[in-house]
Amino acid sequence: MDHSRPDQNAEKGTPPDLRRLATVLAAGFFSTTLAQPEVIELPLQGLLKEVLHLSVTQMSLFFSIGALAWYCKPFVGIIADSYPLLGTHRLGYIVLGAVIAAACWLAAGVAPLRYTFLLGIVLMINAGLVIASTAVGGLLVEVSRRYDASARLVPMRSVVTRACLLVGGPLGGFLATFAFGLSTTICAVVALLVVPIAMIWLRERAAPKDSLLAWQNAKLQIRGLLHSRSVWGFAALAFLVLGVPDFHDRPLYYYRIDVLHFSPNLIGWLKAAAAAAGFAAAFIYYRGRPRCSLEWLIVPSILLNAAGSLAYLLYASPVSAVFIDVADGFLATILGLVLMEIAVKSSPSGSEAFTLSLLLSVFNLADAVSDYFGALLYDSYTASFFFHLVWINAVGTAATALIAPSLMRWIGSK
Repeated sequence: MDHSRPDQNAEKGTPPDLRRLATVLAAGFFSTTLAQPEVIELPLQGLLKEVLHLSVTQMSLFFSIGALAWYCKPFVGIIADSYPLLGTHRLGYIVLGAVIAAACWLAAGVAPLRYTFLLGIVLMINAGLVIASTAVGGLLVEVSRRYDASARLVPMRSVVTRACLLVGGPLGGFLATFAFGLSTTICAVVALLVVPIAMIWLRERAAPKDSLLAWQNAKLQIRGLLHSRSVWGFAALAFLVLGVPDFHDRPLYYYRIDVLHFSPNLIGWLKAAAAAAGFAAAFIYYRGRPRCSLEWLIVPSILLNAAGSLAYLLYASPVSAVFIDVADGFLATILGLVLMEIAVKSSPSGSEAFTLSLLLSVFNLADAVSDYFGALLYDSYTASFFFHLVWINAVGTAATALIAPSLMRWIGSK
């Protein structure tokens, strides 16, 4: 009996349509990004700061704990790669995850305004999104490899996620002025948007259900991962680059509110401006990437990202904030695209969802660690320490450029 995954053994004369699969991927990226609590985050941040009176460190810890499911994404990847749900390896998981996330968002609108209730619901929202996102990530790797399309699909992912930030910033700032229940309802609808599109366009043949074979495959995936030079090399690279104490999330939010007295609407539009710059960065990357190797791009992208962080030393007014956030959004997108394409190319065949989920978990864990230590430093000193934190982040990020070439040679990506 042939236990290969659907589509992988499709006849050469009838391959899956790339445009149809790209539509499913775009919808999946949109729903699993915009529905995240950290994307339309301003209403929730305002609730935590003004109603529950959380400090910078406490809010950072809230979002880090709430995102625990994202750190467990590799385990979902093992299951999605090895064990079919409702006869499919991708579609069933996309639908299940979207429904869980939507239901929990609706529950958040009626839950008591207490720390434990909100934290539990955020955990479950992220758990649902992890399930759907893992399936979408596995599909991304499969389609990229089958059509040799990583240079097109990875920038598309960035364009869609940046579009979510472009929408999420102003939308979050607008919704922060209304009852929290309106935000949760909109997020529930967004989470469900991928379901009809995936059910129409993602055609998977029924996969045979064999529990013994599934877990044998899972063990083979883990064994292969433990011996994968490219996977371990990328994990080290990503954690070094992204794990430096950071100021871009919670410390910057509190600095904008408490020191610069920016309104939620202004903060939302600043997020949108940075996301718009990300669009331009993704387009330039898409056009220029075929002319450059990833090994050549990694060092300049790290150094330019560090330079973008240093610009926050001049962050003092709405006008300067626009220019600095735009520049930083552009440079951060370039670095993110380079790291994402390395992650896609580092994922071995047969364990696409598992490996890519593991590598993206490294992204999430590094972000959480850097945000928490940045918040801890911000809380431990006065608000003026924000500028010291900028220096720490910029210098620490630039220092990783020294070891990046060696890690790229270890990974073997081009």
